[in-house]
Amino acid sequence: MAPSKSEVELRKTLESTRSGSKSPPSGGDKEAKQATEAAASTDDYTPSAYISKAKGIQQFAPIALLLASNKYPLEDLGVNNFRALHVIVNVFALLALVYIRREMFNAQAEEEKTGKALPEVDVPAKMVMGAEQTPACKMGRLEYDLTQWKEQLQKTVISWGMLMFIHMQFGALLPLAFQIVTVPLELIVSPLFESYVVRNQVPRPFAAPASPFAEVQERWKKVQEEMKQEQQKVEEKKEE
Repeated sequence: MAPSKSEVELRKTLESTRSGSKSPPSGGDKEAKQATEAAASTDDYTPSAYISKAKGIQQFAPIALLLASNKYPLEDLGVNNFRALHVIVNVFALLALVYIRREMFNAQAEEEKTGKALPEVDVPAKMVMGAEQTPACKMGRLEYDLTQWKEQLQKTVISWGMLMFIHMQFGALLPLAFQIVTVPLELIVSPLFESYVVRNQVPRPFAAPASPFAEVQERWKKVQEEMKQEQQKVEEKKEE
């Protein structure tokens, strides 16, 4: 008995469906999948619990230290004690950075062993005083993390040397006391520490640190807008 037309059409439909499901995904589908996974990893990011506490301490610790130094002279605690503690804190910070660098290469080697596609980072352009210093580009994750690591290393070494020079020239202890507190806090809240020590997946590129003058500029803009609105109201009243 010959199959009917409806049965033939049904068989063709089933065969086309099976062949379509076996076909490999196209390049566009792969890119869309990678973009979706990257977006999902960014959306799923939750900062570690200690971050908010450490940032709160980071904001108020210098103020508390300044008030305490006004009431209790730092010299009474011993100049050599501050110098030794300052050296110890910075040495531990450098050792922590060395450990983080080693963990970067270990993580890269583990991903290469598993055969996973290494993600790329879309690095935005770096602006300095409104001018573009470095253009936007793409980097591998290890390359990007190494650039961030070098910046943090330079910041630690330069600030250490500058404050020691100021102390040796003028005998000021307060800058040393500030750095004894701020250096470990800055390291703890850094994205590299969270990624390779705490083992939390932090999306790249890292969020730019907030400028200390950003809030002041925003407030000044609001004041200027309010002043313009008041001037417009005054001019409208005069015209009436």
